[in-house]
Amino acid sequence: PLPSNLREATQLFSSSSFVRDAFGDEVVDHYSHFWANESAAFEAAVTDWERKRYFERI
Repeated sequence: PLPSNLREATQLFSSSSFVRDAFGDEVVDHYSHFWANESAAFEAAVTDWERKRYFERI
């Protein structure tokens, strides 16, 4: 099955022996770290929809 989000894709990428053989551990670890940070930043962001939807409820 295909990953449904960046976090799942990063985990699959990082754990793939094919990818590690093709690119090397250093490259895979670098991109995995970068994508993990991007995923965390995205998940922490508050969207305009959330602001509009929940602002008055707080």
